[in-house]
Amino acid sequence: MENSLIGSLSSLAPGSIITMIAIDKLGRKAMLLIYWLLIMICWIIMTITENLYAIWIAIFIGGCGASAAYLGVAVYISEIADVEVRTPLNGLSTIFMSFGSVLIYILGPLLSFKMLNLLCGGVTVSFVFFYLLVPETPYFYVAKGDLENAQKSLCWLRRGASKESIEKEMEELKNCAEQENNNKMGFRDIVSSKAILKEFGAAFFILYIYTVCGQTPIGAYLQTIYEDIPLSYSPAYAVGGISIIGVIGGFPTPFAVKLIGDKALLISSMFGCTFGLAAMSAYFYFLEVGYDVSSMTIIPVASGYFLMMLYACGLSGLIWATVSDLFPPSVKGFGTGICGIYVSLLNFFFTEVFGLFKDAYGYGPTFLGLAVMVFISTFGLFFFPSLATLSLTEIQEYFEGNPAIKRKLSHKENI
Repeated sequence: MENSLIGSLSSLAPGSIITMIAIDKLGRKAMLLIYWLLIMICWIIMTITENLYAIWIAIFIGGCGASAAYLGVAVYISEIADVEVRTPLNGLSTIFMSFGSVLIYILGPLLSFKMLNLLCGGVTVSFVFFYLLVPETPYFYVAKGDLENAQKSLCWLRRGASKESIEKEMEELKNCAEQENNNKMGFRDIVSSKAILKEFGAAFFILYIYTVCGQTPIGAYLQTIYEDIPLSYSPAYAVGGISIIGVIGGFPTPFAVKLIGDKALLISSMFGCTFGLAAMSAYFYFLEVGYDVSSMTIIPVASGYFLMMLYACGLSGLIWATVSDLFPPSVKGFGTGICGIYVSLLNFFFTEVFGLFKDAYGYGPTFLGLAVMVFISTFGLFFFPSLATLSLTEIQEYFEGNPAIKRKLSHKENI
């Protein structure tokens, strides 16, 4: 129970509520600084104490910051990046997250609990010095009527761009902000808007398939999973290899999006995850019914690596960017906040259920259940739009049923 809580508490942390409150009132930059402070508090607590209850509190606080940061970073990038690089830039998040995991798996066995947390806290401190140099998003300034700072922010972000192109983008931002101010929506307006409800439905579906692929619960039990395999070497090496694959798998994402599009990449990633989970299920089934599989330990290791490679290249790198792009600015804070709460509950549920199922039925049936859910969910992606080629305004027009945007999207997907 204690290990299960440690693995799932961070998923349950309601950090997305901070997003709902801070994103429009304080700004995107200040919002991310709040997330940083929460993560910093987590490392400080775990550095100064090893008390189990204090660690639970620290994980919960850090989980608030980390869970909200996924969406917060995606929102920030979507508002500062050109449409051509918006999705690829968001895909880089996977590389950095996996790189952090690699460091933990490599240094974890070598350092004490206190030194490991001290190191993580030091890396977290370094972030704030670099982040203070970057500007607030131009859209937030325009929405607040601060056109002077919006112009400065845009010039900083578009260094080398012509004066005409910056002025054109400023006009687009002003028109967008004016339209959003005229269309501000309360809760009743949101639940009565077919377009917004479609966007919530799309976001909930894409977050469900992100969760059901099993990375969150598997990640919580990864060390235990490989300890149950009769490896001829330390399970820590296999676990560390998973994280290294996560780093490597994230690199092709920007190029793959350009080459085949975000929709095709997501579908390929889901089919790959299905295969990896099914292979893990088959190995553990034979292991748990008593077959001698000591000569086939390469199967779960290779399957785990394949699963992580496909996950990192597609799902992990695209999901949060997709969710951030779905909602218009006037609903973005509320929409991303609700989505964050939803995925936190999903992660907590799947982490808890994964632990209960593997204890009751073994890893074989548990992995098989995940594989079946992933496989079935994949077919829903065929009806999901490809958003990477659309501007944020065009995405809203698509969900409002604009036939011209649908034809444009259909043409691009058929090329």
